[in-house]
Amino acid sequence: MESPISLPPPVSSKMSWSMKIRLIWAVIGISAGLMAGPIFEVRYHNHAVLIIALASSIAASFLFYIHLSYHKRNIWNWNSKSIQLIIYLNTVLCVLFLLSCITCLVIASINKETLTTDGLKGNNRWMMAVWFWMNFKWTMMIAIYTRKYSQKVIGSLLYSPPI
Repeated sequence: MESPISLPPPVSSKMSWSMKIRLIWAVIGISAGLMAGPIFEVRYHNHAVLIIALASSIAASFLFYIHLSYHKRNIWNWNSKSIQLIIYLNTVLCVLFLLSCITCLVIASINKETLTTDGLKGNNRWMMAVWFWMNFKWTMMIAIYTRKYSQKVIGSLLYSPPI
């Protein structure tokens, strides 16, 4: 007789408060990028901020997906290579976004860019630095939470009954 296959733990019908806060935080990030990007494009003609803000929304959306996949136990079906790719790719992106943020801050201060209404027009690097920072934050959180959740998944699989 075959032994039962180890299945992931059942999905709890009740979501924890910490998970609700994580999901709400990601939704706020999604909406912030989707609202701020077009405003900077239309009002200030800042094309770079539009693109960087939309990239921030994409990263926040992926973080939302990571949290939801963990809550619904879909992450148990993910390939370990995919998880490693997510962690490494977002770690590299995190470092690149942080370096971009610092570079924008240095260039903006050297060029004496301002935060006045007229100063925000065109490619204002102060605003670019803000959105590079937001991308840094989201990609760092993706890498951290994917690693945390994958360790919980691997730990539960290690202590499951043998097949």
